[in-house]
Amino acid sequence: MRIDKGYNGRLCDMRAKKGILVASHRGAVGMAVADNTLLSFDIALRQGADILEMDIAMALDGELFVIHDGMENRLLNINRNVQDMYADEIRELRYYTLNCTHTEQHVNTFDEVLEHLKGRCLINLDRSWAHPDEWKKWAAIFRAVGRHKMEDQIIFKSAPEDKYVRFFAELEKPYMYMPMAKMPEDAEKFLRADINVVIVEVLFDQPDSPMADPALYERLQAEHIYVWGNAITLGGEHILSGGHDDNCALSGDPDYGWGWFVRHRFDIVQTDWPLAMTDYFTKKGYHVR
Repeated sequence: MRIDKGYNGRLCDMRAKKGILVASHRGAVGMAVADNTLLSFDIALRQGADILEMDIAMALDGELFVIHDGMENRLLNINRNVQDMYADEIRELRYYTLNCTHTEQHVNTFDEVLEHLKGRCLINLDRSWAHPDEWKKWAAIFRAVGRHKMEDQIIFKSAPEDKYVRFFAELEKPYMYMPMAKMPEDAEKFLRADINVVIVEVLFDQPDSPMADPALYERLQAEHIYVWGNAITLGGEHILSGGHDDNCALSGDPDYGWGWFVRHRFDIVQTDWPLAMTDYFTKKGYHVR
């Protein structure tokens, strides 16, 4: 494991100054505000988010867009995957509201989003690997981040597969990296490699999971690695933090839903409700807006 103070400085300073950090899942989304748009990101930042999570897709001709591919039917009222479309086709698309009415919000390019957010927050990139030619997509993302000189704002992540361990260990630049870990060994393989692991995203559906053990968090933090938890509620079988989530917090028990992460010394919590979460953390003295 390597630690790069130049790349990691913004993250470390923010954690030291603000306390527990709030990550906003795809921005702040509403009835008429589509996720992964400049509008959703601006609203999330005004509501107190420190980190913006976003999804990256790549068009057939290689241009990058910020959208969760696979959700085009709900978002854009089309039955095509944007990664099977050309950039000019994607530019013509417009988002729909949650009650299926047309808006003027368009699918933003990755370059537009980077320039808009330069110097304003930390950014966690999701689905960087989701493409038939994932290595081409990764390379395009790295080039874009370099063009905008935003290496100290971007946190990469991936599933805990061996191919990504090798890939990130062979990169010349020490990009900030966060493995997704459902078991301790998922994180260990990255920690043993020459990778700038700054955060571990812990995922568990049961309270007795090894990933819910505070001793694990203490060991990671002793190695200067932050711990990321998820309060987002995806529904169904997608339980990410043993039931400590947004729905629980907002339906009347924020101490169980969100306070649990503080009591277990998490450094970062991801939410779909950044305003409510930051208000809760701030009133409790856990977060400085």
